[in-house]
Amino acid sequence: MVAITKVRMTPDLRVARISISTLGEAAERDAALAGLRSAASFLRRRLGEEMELRHVPELTFAHDVELQDARRVDSLLRGLRERGGGTE
Repeated sequence: MVAITKVRMTPDLRVARISISTLGEAAERDAALAGLRSAASFLRRRLGEEMELRHVPELTFAHDVELQDARRVDSLLRGLRERGGGTE
């Protein structure tokens, strides 16, 4: 499962940086990124067909580490609460 978590455009709108989140292990995440990167030209062509844009942006994909970091912090805080080291 892959979810788009954010899209950031360069100021000139020529490049779309797409952050994704995946479920599973690192190998599955890497496979999802590889698949999206290999499909980037197809996706870009489809965007050009569906949207009236002067220039269709180049699509770049990366794993969203912010969500992973937030999960890690949440897990650490839960561990503290369970040991009695934190308050609600």
